[in-house]
Order: sequence, then C-alpha cells, then structure tokens
Amino acid sequence: MRGYDASGLARELPDRFGIAPDRAKLIARSQCNMARAVINNADRMEMGIKEALWHHDARCGIRSHVALNGRRYVLEQGASLDGKRLWPGREPACNCSSTDIKASDEE
Repeated sequence: MRGYDASGLARELPDRFGIAPDRAKLIARSQCNMARAVINNADRMEMGIKEALWHHDARCGIRSHVALNGRRYVLEQGASLDGKRLWPGREPACNCSSTDIKASDEE
C-alpha cells in the first residue's frame, strides 16, 4: 500500500530474492517507470483527456517504437503497432512519453 521508490525497491530485491544489486537497480527502475506510466495514463483519463501524441525517446531500448513517434492514439486503447496495443513507458526499456491532446486543441 505504501509503495516503493526505485532505490527502496533496489535495496529490497537482493535481500528478498538474492538478485545481484546491479540487476536489482535495473529491475527497480523499470518497474517504477512502468507503474508511473500506468498511473499517469489513468490520471489523464480521469481528467477527461481522451487522446495523446506519442513521443519516441532516443534512449528507448525498443526500436519499433520509432514508428510510433508523432502518432496520435486513444489513451484507453493505446497505440497499435504490429497487432499489439502499446502505451509509452509501459514496457521494460521504454523511455517514450506522450503529450495530451485536449478537446480545445482541436477547435
């Protein structure tokens, strides 16, 4: 319920599961980024935002995400790529982001 920050989770993983500290840091950072992406998406939908614009980040470890750069997508459905539904930051190694498209932006 309290949640973790990446450094707290990285300290806990080796103790509980015997994971090497460097690997634990990578796992913790990835999991925290993915959780943040889910929470941000839910917050946007609660605010009534329906669409966003995908921004590929050069640090993103997923090459196929380049094709999504600048693509508009529905927050609830995610962006479609190769038959999969994707959201920025929700996959390990993804550093992509997005910006809101508000209804007033379209008028």
